[in-house]
Amino acid sequence: MGGFLVWRLEVSKKIIISPMDERLNNFPERLQEKLEAIRQRLGLSPDEIARQIGAQNGEEVLSYENDEGDLPVRMLWNYARIANVPIEQLLDDKCDLWFGYRIH
Repeated sequence: MGGFLVWRLEVSKKIIISPMDERLNNFPERLQEKLEAIRQRLGLSPDEIARQIGAQNGEEVLSYENDEGDLPVRMLWNYARIANVPIEQLLDDKCDLWFGYRIH
């Protein structure tokens, strides 16, 4: 164990501190490429996928794909939902995307 992980909850404005596992030190490096792969696999333009994930427009989508903006959890969840993949596949750099995978 080492350090603490701090989460800010926007709804309640509380800060929760929990023990942090050493494996959690690195932010996913492949997330942006996976977001772009989902959009391309679905054959959608940035503006088209924006409507489905709750982004304001295609520019916002491209900012996430180019690692220029903070991706809200709600949109990450929507990417996983429309791609029909577990959210873990998006966040784990060791996992490649497997489209059509369902957890029963």
